[in-house]
Amino acid sequence: MATPISTEVGAVLDEVGKRLGPIVDKVGGVLGPTAQHVWAILVRQQIVEAFTLLASTLLLIAVWSVGLRFGLRYLRRTDWSEDEGVIPVTVFLAGGAVLIVGLLVSCVTTGAGHFINPEYYALQTILRALTGK
Repeated sequence: MATPISTEVGAVLDEVGKRLGPIVDKVGGVLGPTAQHVWAILVRQQIVEAFTLLASTLLLIAVWSVGLRFGLRYLRRTDWSEDEGVIPVTVFLAGGAVLIVGLLVSCVTTGAGHFINPEYYALQTILRALTGK
C-alpha cells in the first residue's frame, strides 16, 4: 500500500526525470561515444573532491588547535590589568571557534556526500557546465 509520502516522492522523481531527460539527451548528443568515459572521469573526480574536502578538514583542525593553544596561553597570563583586553581576546577566540566548527561541519558533510554519492555530484557538475552557473 502506497503512503502519501511515497506517492509524493514518486511524483517528484517523475518530474525530475522529465526535466533531466532532455538535458541528458543533449549531453549524450554533444559527447557522443565519449559520454561514458567522461561520466566515469567525473565520478572519479568526485571521489578526489571528497578526499580534498576531508584533507581540508584536517588542516582546519590543525590551524584551530594551534590558534587555540596560543590564544589560551595568552589568556592564562597572570599579570592582566583591567585595560589590557581580556574580553576582546576571549570574544575573538570564541568567534574563531564558532567559525572553525562551522567550516569543519561543512567540509565533513560535503566531503562525505561526495564520497557516498559521487554520481549526484558528477551530475551537478554536468548541469552547472550546461547552464553556466
